Amino acid sequence: MRRTLCGISWLMIVAVVSGSAQSAVTREEVEFISDTLRMSGTLYLPAGPGPGPAVVLIHGSGAADRTSLRSYAELFARNGVAALAYDKRGVGRSQGPKLAWRNFSLIDLASDAAAAVRYLRARPDVDSNRVGLFGASQGGWVAPLAAQLSGNVRFVVTVSASLTTIAEDNLFERSARLRLEGFSDADVAVARRMHELDLEVSRSGAQFEAFEAAWDTNKSASWFKRVYLDERPAPPDHPYRRWYRSVMDFDPVSVWRVLKVPALFLFGDPALDRFGPVGRSMALAQDLRAAGRDIDVISFPGADHSFQKAGKDIPIAEPLLAWVRKKTCCD
Repeated sequence: MRRTLCGISWLMIVAVVSGSAQSAVTREEVEFISDTLRMSGTLYLPAGPGPGPAVVLIHGSGAADRTSLRSYAELFARNGVAALAYDKRGVGRSQGPKLAWRNFSLIDLASDAAAAVRYLRARPDVDSNRVGLFGASQGGWVAPLAAQLSGNVRFVVTVSASLTTIAEDNLFERSARLRLEGFSDADVAVARRMHELDLEVSRSGAQFEAFEAAWDTNKSASWFKRVYLDERPAPPDHPYRRWYRSVMDFDPVSVWRVLKVPALFLFGDPALDRFGPVGRSMALAQDLRAAGRDIDVISFPGADHSFQKAGKDIPIAEPLLAWVRKKTCCD
């Protein structure tokens, strides 16, 4: 069973704002406690005595450590916002199960981010009323939960983060990947129908016999090994399915509906991001905005999931920083 949750570990370099007043950055190795775990990270501090605004950076998928969002941390700190980047639980110097990044709990990851918020609020060089959250890719599912747990963050920013469920993203990613690899529309349609059965097995235990039959029918197809790696289909009580059942239908929109926190959603090009249905996520974001939520949505034509365009970085720094300054300028 192939595991592709949001597809990639997040790593990008972001251009700094040309012409803006930027300052030197101080790095401080820090630790904070999340439940019983000691978390380890690096705090990027801007010049000046403070107290000033700050942001907690939340990773994308995979075994991400503090370096995965370093470029963003440096960007924020050079522009007056302290930024905390930490090792995901079980990764680097943070405590936790070594496979927590794979068999993750969204609540556990959100608890870690909320603990980072509490740590920042307790520092004398941070304005406790101006601490925000930043989530990239998978971190966009974690960020609203962390905001809910924290109770009163100043802002939330997400980049290439789906507002659809994990199951919807997996279904989209598989079809997009097969198309990118040159498989026919007919092959993609068959693989999609099989994956829909696969999802139902994980969700409820139903359709396993139909899934087994589809497996035997399609196992010699050219696309099959690009999707399924096991020799036989995993039964409904397989440990992977039991874990996946706990996260697959998490609906971030249900959390965003009740949050009162200002939010900025940054999306790439719906035609180029193959890890999630960007068009659907943008529509959901606009629905939230129409319902009165304090949400801004910016899309970047030509940008893929990692905000690259023909091998070059997409200049998102200026609109990102302008929005954060606006939301943290005063009480």
